[in-house]
Amino acid sequence: MKRILIPVDFSESSFNSCRYAIEIATKKEPVALWLFHVIIDQTFYNPTTDPDGMMSAPIISIEFSEELRKIAETNMAQLKSQVEDYIAEKEYDNFTLNKFMISGDPEWLVEDVCEEVNSDGIIMSTSGTGKKAPLEGSMALKIMGRAPVPVIAVPSDYTSFKFENILYSTKLDNIDNDIDTLKMMLKLFSHHHFKFYVVHFRKSDKDTVTMQKLETTFENERLDKKIRFMLVNDDHNTKTTLNTVISHNNIDLIAFVAHKTNPFKLFFIRGIHKDDFFSADLPVLGLPYHKD
Repeated sequence: MKRILIPVDFSESSFNSCRYAIEIATKKEPVALWLFHVIIDQTFYNPTTDPDGMMSAPIISIEFSEELRKIAETNMAQLKSQVEDYIAEKEYDNFTLNKFMISGDPEWLVEDVCEEVNSDGIIMSTSGTGKKAPLEGSMALKIMGRAPVPVIAVPSDYTSFKFENILYSTKLDNIDNDIDTLKMMLKLFSHHHFKFYVVHFRKSDKDTVTMQKLETTFENERLDKKIRFMLVNDDHNTKTTLNTVISHNNIDLIAFVAHKTNPFKLFFIRGIHKDDFFSADLPVLGLPYHKD
């Protein structure tokens, strides 16, 4: 990643996301970081409750909206200074730090903002100032489903910053997409010492044939021990099986394809629920779906 968009809400989680972005980025080439904040300065009535069936006007005054913007600008300046201090402390000299603020809904703005700053990746927290346990990772999921670039969601208290063992969970239902995704990951982590664990939770003997086709495509990487292919028998509790794979292989990051039109479709793979990935307390990488 060389142009990283970092959605922030000025919580401690935001600073942690910034540190993760700095550590995962290459140190051999120039890297641009964009601190991105959405100002929620317009609230609308639900059209279903509007007697005329029309969307009502904003209910936040112009004065209050301007006050929100001033607060955001102050917080952004403080966060930018904090990140600059971290970069200086680490003695990294290849980073430029930028800021970008806009009004609206982050879920719907992400594609436009990525295009605006020419981002090749997004790194964000799984929670922030509005954190509530049932919503953990909910905004990250929505952004993963819409973003045209890889999105990494980092747990708020995660400080390991290791990228050595990466689990890629596949359904094996679209081998061409798996091939494109693994090629993207090889490029994404090319400046790190890594090993990919391509994992499928097997339910049928047909899965063995499909996995062998995938192995053949990446035979050189397999021989170089950069990729390991694993068919995991999943006869009982998928979540327990997933956690066992993570523990036995010292996994640092979990990756998967986020379906662009239906991000929640992914998270019912062979019994795996979306919460299983986020409850592992590891960074989660959502990769864009490649349309045929």
